Amino acid sequence: MAALDQAVYLITVGEGSEVYADMALVSILSLKITNPSLPVRLLCDRKSARRLQESGHRLPGLCDSLEAVETPDGSLIYRHRWIKTQLPRFLSGGGIHLDADTLVRGSLTALPPGDWDFAAVPDYNSSDMSELLRTLPHVIQALELGWPLDLKRYFNSGVFCWKDSPAVHTLFAEWHRLWHEGVRAGELLKDQPSFNATLQRGLVTSATLPNAFNTMVLPAWDLSPEALVWHFWSAGAGKNHSFARLVEQAKHLSTERLTTNVRRAIRFSRPWANSGRGLARLLDWRGHRYGGYRTAERLWLSGQRRDTLVHLLRRVRGTAGGCNPPG
Repeated sequence: MAALDQAVYLITVGEGSEVYADMALVSILSLKITNPSLPVRLLCDRKSARRLQESGHRLPGLCDSLEAVETPDGSLIYRHRWIKTQLPRFLSGGGIHLDADTLVRGSLTALPPGDWDFAAVPDYNSSDMSELLRTLPHVIQALELGWPLDLKRYFNSGVFCWKDSPAVHTLFAEWHRLWHEGVRAGELLKDQPSFNATLQRGLVTSATLPNAFNTMVLPAWDLSPEALVWHFWSAGAGKNHSFARLVEQAKHLSTERLTTNVRRAIRFSRPWANSGRGLARLLDWRGHRYGGYRTAERLWLSGQRRDTLVHLLRRVRGTAGGCNPPG
Protein backbone atom coordinates (compact mmCIF):
# COMPACT_ATOMS: atom_id res chain seq x y z
CA MET A 1 0.00 0.00 0.00
CA ALA A 2 1.30 3.47 -0.89
CA ALA A 3 2.32 5.83 1.90
CA LEU A 4 1.99 9.61 1.97
CA ASP A 5 5.14 11.69 2.30
CA GLN A 6 3.34 14.93 3.16
CA ALA A 7 0.12 16.92 3.06
CA VAL A 8 0.33 20.05 0.92
CA TYR A 9 -1.75 23.21 1.19
CA LEU A 10 -1.52 26.08 -1.27
CA ILE A 11 -2.99 29.52 -0.61
CA THR A 12 -2.78 33.07 -1.88
CA VAL A 13 -3.62 35.98 0.42
CA GLY A 14 -5.16 39.25 -0.71
CA GLU A 15 -4.39 42.62 0.78
CA GLY A 16 -6.63 43.22 3.80
CA SER A 17 -8.24 39.77 3.59
CA GLU A 18 -6.99 36.64 5.29
CA VAL A 19 -10.01 34.41 4.68
CA TYR A 20 -8.02 31.79 2.75
CA ALA A 21 -5.42 31.70 5.49
CA ASP A 22 -8.19 31.23 8.08
CA MET A 23 -9.70 28.43 6.01
CA ALA A 24 -6.33 26.68 5.71
CA LEU A 25 -5.81 27.14 9.45
CA VAL A 26 -9.05 25.30 10.27
CA SER A 27 -8.33 22.55 7.75
CA ILE A 28 -4.78 22.01 9.02
CA LEU A 29 -6.02 21.77 12.61
CA SER A 30 -8.39 19.00 11.52
CA LEU A 31 -5.53 17.26 9.71
CA LYS A 32 -3.31 17.43 12.79
CA ILE A 33 -6.08 15.96 14.94
CA THR A 34 -6.64 13.00 12.62
CA ASN A 35 -3.19 12.50 11.04
CA PRO A 36 -0.73 13.80 13.66
CA SER A 37 2.38 12.22 12.11
CA LEU A 38 1.82 13.53 8.56
CA PRO A 39 4.11 16.49 7.72
CA VAL A 40 2.30 19.63 6.56
CA ARG A 41 3.80 21.80 3.82
CA LEU A 42 2.42 25.24 3.03
CA LEU A 43 3.03 26.84 -0.37
CA CYS A 44 2.19 30.37 -1.39
CA ASP A 45 3.49 33.10 -3.66
CA ARG A 46 6.00 35.59 -2.27
CA LYS A 47 3.44 38.40 -1.94
CA SER A 48 1.19 36.17 0.15
CA ALA A 49 4.11 34.95 2.29
CA ARG A 50 5.03 38.55 3.02
CA ARG A 51 1.44 39.43 3.97
CA LEU A 52 1.25 36.45 6.32
CA GLN A 53 4.48 37.55 7.97
CA GLU A 54 3.45 41.20 8.27
CA SER A 55 0.05 40.34 9.75
CA GLY A 56 1.52 37.85 12.22
CA HIS A 57 -0.96 35.18 11.11
CA ARG A 58 -0.51 31.93 13.06
CA LEU A 59 -0.91 29.66 10.01
CA PRO A 60 2.82 29.31 9.15
CA GLY A 61 3.55 28.29 12.74
CA LEU A 62 1.28 25.24 12.40
CA CYS A 63 3.13 23.94 9.33
CA ASP A 64 6.37 21.98 9.10
CA SER A 65 7.58 24.23 6.29
CA LEU A 66 6.54 27.23 4.22
CA GLU A 67 7.70 27.55 0.63
CA ALA A 68 7.38 31.03 -0.91
CA VAL A 69 7.31 30.73 -4.70
CA GLU A 70 8.23 33.50 -7.12
CA THR A 71 5.34 33.86 -9.57
CA PRO A 72 4.44 36.21 -12.42
CA ASP A 73 2.21 39.15 -11.56
CA GLY A 74 -1.50 38.43 -11.68
CA SER A 75 -4.66 37.99 -9.66
CA LEU A 76 -4.85 35.79 -6.56
CA ILE A 77 -6.41 32.94 -8.54
CA TYR A 78 -3.83 33.29 -11.34
CA ARG A 79 -0.91 33.06 -8.91
CA HIS A 80 -2.57 30.17 -7.07
CA ARG A 81 -3.14 28.12 -10.24
CA TRP A 82 0.30 29.01 -11.60
CA ILE A 83 1.81 27.19 -8.62
CA LYS A 84 -0.77 24.40 -8.35
CA THR A 85 -0.41 23.22 -11.94
CA GLN A 86 3.32 22.62 -11.42
CA LEU A 87 3.32 21.58 -7.75
CA PRO A 88 6.16 18.98 -7.84
CA ARG A 89 8.59 21.66 -9.06
CA PHE A 90 8.53 23.19 -5.60
CA LEU A 91 8.48 20.05 -3.44
CA SER A 92 10.45 16.86 -2.97
CA GLY A 93 8.59 13.56 -2.71
CA GLY A 94 4.96 12.73 -3.30
CA GLY A 95 1.97 13.53 -1.13
CA ILE A 96 -1.64 14.60 -0.96
CA HIS A 97 -2.87 18.04 -1.98
CA LEU A 98 -5.79 19.41 0.02
CA ASP A 99 -7.76 22.53 -0.85
CA ALA A 100 -8.07 24.98 2.02
CA ASP A 101 -11.87 24.57 2.19
CA THR A 102 -11.73 21.07 3.67
CA LEU A 103 -12.16 19.34 7.01
CA VAL A 104 -10.19 16.12 7.52
CA ARG A 105 -12.13 13.60 9.63
CA GLY A 106 -10.03 10.43 9.50
CA SER A 107 -6.76 8.76 8.63
CA LEU A 108 -5.56 9.31 5.06
CA THR A 109 -3.41 6.18 4.98
CA ALA A 110 -5.85 3.83 3.19
CA LEU A 111 -4.74 4.68 -0.34
CA PRO A 112 -5.68 2.46 -3.28
CA PRO A 113 -3.36 -0.53 -3.78
CA GLY A 114 -1.50 -1.07 -7.02
CA ASP A 115 1.11 0.53 -9.23
CA TRP A 116 -0.23 4.03 -9.80
CA ASP A 117 1.38 7.46 -9.93
CA PHE A 118 -1.59 9.78 -9.53
CA ALA A 119 -5.05 9.47 -7.97
CA ALA A 120 -8.13 11.69 -7.59
CA VAL A 121 -11.88 11.51 -6.89
CA PRO A 122 -14.67 11.86 -9.50
CA ASP A 123 -16.23 15.31 -9.55
CA TYR A 124 -19.50 15.56 -7.61
CA ASN A 125 -18.65 12.07 -6.24
CA SER A 126 -20.41 10.59 -9.25
CA SER A 127 -19.18 8.32 -12.02
CA ASP A 128 -21.11 10.23 -14.67
CA MET A 129 -22.17 13.86 -14.34
CA SER A 130 -21.71 14.60 -18.04
CA GLU A 131 -25.16 16.14 -18.54
CA LEU A 132 -24.53 18.72 -15.81
CA LEU A 133 -20.88 19.29 -16.68
CA ARG A 134 -21.57 20.14 -20.31
CA THR A 135 -23.72 23.10 -19.13
CA LEU A 136 -20.94 24.69 -17.02
CA PRO A 137 -19.33 27.78 -18.62
CA HIS A 138 -15.72 26.70 -17.97
CA VAL A 139 -16.37 23.26 -19.48
CA ILE A 140 -18.06 24.83 -22.52
CA GLN A 141 -15.06 27.14 -22.91
CA ALA A 142 -12.62 24.23 -22.70
CA LEU A 143 -14.52 22.28 -25.35
CA GLU A 144 -14.56 25.34 -27.59
CA LEU A 145 -10.76 25.43 -27.28
CA GLY A 146 -10.72 21.96 -28.78
CA TRP A 147 -9.62 20.10 -25.66
CA PRO A 148 -10.79 16.48 -25.77
CA LEU A 149 -12.74 15.94 -22.55
CA ASP A 150 -14.45 12.70 -21.58
CA LEU A 151 -17.10 14.12 -19.27
CA LYS A 152 -18.04 10.63 -18.08
CA ARG A 153 -14.62 10.39 -16.41
CA TYR A 154 -14.22 13.85 -14.90
CA PHE A 155 -12.22 14.34 -11.70
CA ASN A 156 -12.15 17.02 -9.02
CA SER A 157 -8.82 18.80 -8.57
CA GLY A 158 -9.33 19.84 -4.94
CA VAL A 159 -7.84 16.68 -3.43
CA PHE A 160 -5.35 14.46 -5.23
CA CYS A 161 -2.39 12.19 -4.45
CA TRP A 162 0.80 11.84 -6.44
CA LYS A 163 4.06 9.93 -6.30
CA ASP A 164 7.44 11.42 -7.09
CA SER A 165 8.13 9.92 -10.51
CA PRO A 166 9.27 11.17 -13.94
CA ALA A 167 5.80 10.46 -15.32
CA VAL A 168 4.20 12.70 -12.69
CA HIS A 169 6.58 15.55 -13.51
CA THR A 170 5.62 15.14 -17.17
CA LEU A 171 1.93 15.21 -16.20
CA PHE A 172 2.26 18.47 -14.26
CA ALA A 173 4.35 20.10 -16.99
CA GLU A 174 1.61 19.31 -19.50
CA TRP A 175 -1.13 20.43 -17.08
CA HIS A 176 0.63 23.76 -16.60
CA ARG A 177 1.13 24.20 -20.36
CA LEU A 178 -2.51 23.45 -21.13
CA TRP A 179 -3.80 25.64 -18.28
CA HIS A 180 -1.66 28.54 -19.52
CA GLU A 181 -2.97 27.97 -23.03
CA GLY A 182 -6.51 28.38 -21.68
CA VAL A 183 -5.55 31.56 -19.80
CA ARG A 184 -4.04 33.12 -22.92
CA ALA A 185 -6.86 32.03 -25.22
CA GLY A 186 -9.83 33.01 -23.09
CA GLU A 187 -8.83 33.81 -19.50
CA LEU A 188 -9.82 30.29 -18.46
CA LEU A 189 -8.34 30.49 -14.96
CA LYS A 190 -10.16 27.45 -13.57
CA ASP A 191 -7.73 24.55 -13.40
CA GLN A 192 -10.17 21.63 -13.56
CA PRO A 193 -10.78 21.49 -17.35
CA SER A 194 -7.03 21.45 -18.07
CA PHE A 195 -6.55 19.00 -15.19
CA ASN A 196 -8.94 16.52 -16.78
CA ALA A 197 -7.78 17.11 -20.34
CA THR A 198 -4.24 16.31 -19.17
CA LEU A 199 -5.22 13.23 -17.14
CA GLN A 200 -7.08 11.82 -20.12
CA ARG A 201 -3.93 11.89 -22.24
CA GLY A 202 -2.63 8.83 -20.41
CA LEU A 203 0.70 10.32 -19.34
CA VAL A 204 0.62 8.51 -15.98
CA THR A 205 -0.84 5.39 -14.46
CA SER A 206 -3.77 6.81 -12.52
CA ALA A 207 -6.16 5.45 -9.93
CA THR A 208 -9.54 6.54 -8.60
CA LEU A 209 -9.51 7.54 -4.95
CA PRO A 210 -12.53 6.46 -2.87
CA ASN A 211 -15.18 9.17 -2.52
CA ALA A 212 -14.33 9.35 1.19
CA PHE A 213 -11.08 11.18 0.34
CA ASN A 214 -12.97 14.11 -1.17
CA THR A 215 -16.65 14.13 -0.22
CA MET A 216 -18.26 17.23 -1.73
CA VAL A 217 -20.74 17.76 1.04
CA LEU A 218 -23.56 19.61 -0.68
CA PRO A 219 -23.94 17.56 -3.87
CA ALA A 220 -23.13 14.37 -1.93
CA TRP A 221 -24.70 15.06 1.49
CA ASP A 222 -25.62 11.40 2.02
CA LEU A 223 -21.95 10.40 1.79
CA SER A 224 -20.95 12.74 4.64
CA PRO A 225 -20.96 10.17 7.49
CA GLU A 226 -18.35 7.97 5.75
CA ALA A 227 -16.15 10.83 4.59
CA LEU A 228 -12.48 11.15 5.50
CA VAL A 229 -12.44 14.63 3.98
CA TRP A 230 -15.36 17.02 3.75
CA HIS A 231 -14.87 19.42 0.84
CA PHE A 232 -16.95 22.60 0.84
CA TRP A 233 -16.13 23.90 -2.63
CA SER A 234 -19.78 23.81 -3.71
CA ALA A 235 -21.06 25.51 -0.58
CA GLY A 236 -20.61 28.96 -2.10
CA ALA A 237 -21.17 31.85 0.26
CA GLY A 238 -23.52 29.85 2.48
CA LYS A 239 -22.88 29.87 6.21
CA ASN A 240 -25.07 26.94 7.19
CA HIS A 241 -22.34 24.40 7.81
CA SER A 242 -19.71 23.82 10.47
CA PHE A 243 -16.73 24.81 8.32
CA ALA A 244 -18.04 28.34 7.74
CA ARG A 245 -18.67 28.75 11.47
CA LEU A 246 -15.15 27.52 12.32
CA VAL A 247 -13.57 29.93 9.83
CA GLU A 248 -15.43 32.78 11.52
CA GLN A 249 -14.22 31.57 14.92
CA ALA A 250 -10.64 31.47 13.64
CA LYS A 251 -10.66 35.27 13.61
CA HIS A 252 -10.92 35.55 17.40
CA LEU A 253 -10.52 32.20 19.20
CA SER A 254 -7.24 30.93 20.60
CA THR A 255 -5.66 27.97 18.81
CA GLU A 256 -6.52 25.74 21.77
CA ARG A 257 -10.22 26.66 21.78
CA LEU A 258 -10.45 26.52 18.01
CA THR A 259 -8.87 23.05 18.01
CA THR A 260 -11.49 21.90 20.54
CA ASN A 261 -14.29 23.16 18.29
CA VAL A 262 -12.76 21.55 15.20
CA ARG A 263 -12.43 18.25 17.06
CA ARG A 264 -16.12 18.44 18.05
CA ALA A 265 -17.28 19.34 14.52
CA ILE A 266 -15.55 16.44 12.76
CA ARG A 267 -17.04 13.91 15.19
CA PHE A 268 -20.56 14.57 13.92
CA SER A 269 -21.89 12.56 10.99
CA ARG A 270 -22.52 15.70 8.96
CA PRO A 271 -21.24 19.29 9.02
CA TRP A 272 -24.09 20.75 11.07
CA ALA A 273 -23.90 24.51 11.39
CA ASN A 274 -24.60 24.33 15.14
CA SER A 275 -21.99 21.65 15.86
CA GLY A 276 -21.37 23.07 19.32
CA ARG A 277 -24.98 22.70 20.48
CA GLY A 278 -27.29 19.95 21.59
CA LEU A 279 -29.40 20.24 18.44
CA ALA A 280 -26.57 18.84 16.35
CA ARG A 281 -26.38 15.83 18.67
CA LEU A 282 -30.14 15.42 18.28
CA LEU A 283 -29.78 15.41 14.49
CA ASP A 284 -27.08 12.76 14.66
CA TRP A 285 -29.17 10.63 17.04
CA ARG A 286 -32.24 11.00 14.79
CA GLY A 287 -30.23 9.87 11.78
CA HIS A 288 -28.73 6.85 13.57
CA ARG A 289 -32.00 5.83 15.27
CA TYR A 290 -34.33 6.10 12.30
CA GLY A 291 -31.90 5.93 9.40
CA GLY A 292 -32.59 9.52 8.39
CA TYR A 293 -34.72 12.58 9.00
CA ARG A 294 -37.10 14.72 7.06
CA THR A 295 -35.70 17.69 5.18
CA ALA A 296 -37.69 20.14 7.30
CA GLU A 297 -36.27 18.62 10.50
CA ARG A 298 -32.72 18.88 9.21
CA LEU A 299 -33.14 22.49 8.12
CA TRP A 300 -34.88 23.62 11.31
CA LEU A 301 -32.55 21.89 13.74
CA SER A 302 -29.45 23.13 11.92
CA GLY A 303 -30.61 26.72 12.31
CA GLN A 304 -31.94 27.33 8.78
CA ARG A 305 -35.32 28.71 9.79
CA ARG A 306 -36.09 30.62 6.60
CA ASP A 307 -35.09 27.66 4.39
CA THR A 308 -37.38 25.44 6.47
CA LEU A 309 -40.38 27.67 5.85
CA VAL A 310 -39.60 27.91 2.13
CA HIS A 311 -39.34 24.11 1.93
CA LEU A 312 -42.68 23.61 3.75
CA LEU A 313 -44.43 26.17 1.53
CA ARG A 314 -43.19 24.34 -1.54
CA ARG A 315 -44.54 21.08 -0.11
CA VAL A 316 -47.94 22.67 0.52
CA ARG A 317 -48.06 24.03 -3.03
CA GLY A 318 -46.96 20.66 -4.40
CA THR A 319 -49.67 18.83 -2.44
CA ALA A 320 -52.33 21.29 -3.60
CA GLY A 321 -51.27 20.74 -7.19
CA GLY A 322 -51.42 16.95 -6.90
CA CYS A 323 -47.70 16.49 -6.37
CA ASN A 324 -46.33 15.38 -3.03
CA PRO A 325 -42.52 15.67 -2.96
CA PRO A 326 -40.63 13.53 -0.42
CA GLY A 327 -39.30 14.93 2.83
